[in-house]
Amino acid sequence: STPPAAGAEGAVSFGVVASSPTLFAVSSVYSSSISWTWGASPSFGDAPAPSRLYRVFPATVTAPFPAPQTTATSLASGATEASLTPNTTYTRFVTAYTDWGDSAPSGMVSTHTLAAEPSAPSFSAVAATALTFGWSGGANPSYTIYELNASSSAAFAAPVSTSFAAAVSSSPAGLAPNTTYYFRARAVNLDGVPTAYFATQ
Repeated sequence: STPPAAGAEGAVSFGVVASSPTLFAVSSVYSSSISWTWGASPSFGDAPAPSRLYRVFPATVTAPFPAPQTTATSLASGATEASLTPNTTYTRFVTAYTDWGDSAPSGMVSTHTLAAEPSAPSFSAVAATALTFGWSGGANPSYTIYELNASSSAAFAAPVSTSFAAAVSSSPAGLAPNTTYYFRARAVNLDGVPTAYFATQ
């Protein structure tokens, strides 16, 4: 509280901030989680070991950083971020953290979660030459694209009609009266990766 006088001596202490993690990347992607990996930080400085962590952040945040999306111990080389939205773009970076604060951010990495499998297929408005086939998109965003297959073959042998739409129903017309048709659908994520088909109807 007393200002130093000219010629006075004293001691100053400081902490060394950790080095930035390297090789930040995606190791696996699911509909509601992403596993991130990184190379070990070259140095965690002189901070006590219990405070040493890796912290994963959204690309939009700037220092001073808020609470991270997920953390991992200094001995880990990756972490899984859960409770994500299907078919959504996520961009992240990782820092090495100690009591002295966060390191400089790693490079940013973007990926898309997989789409969720459609479910609950149903028919409605069944007529002689047309019908409506619908399903539930679950937690998928409204822009999710669905691939619909229609065939008179239970094995979906040729001919198979294929259409794509950001909708959870389809109303094909021009069908032959008194004929059995089979339909199936799957969701496609922003990277073009499809889900499995739900059960054939």
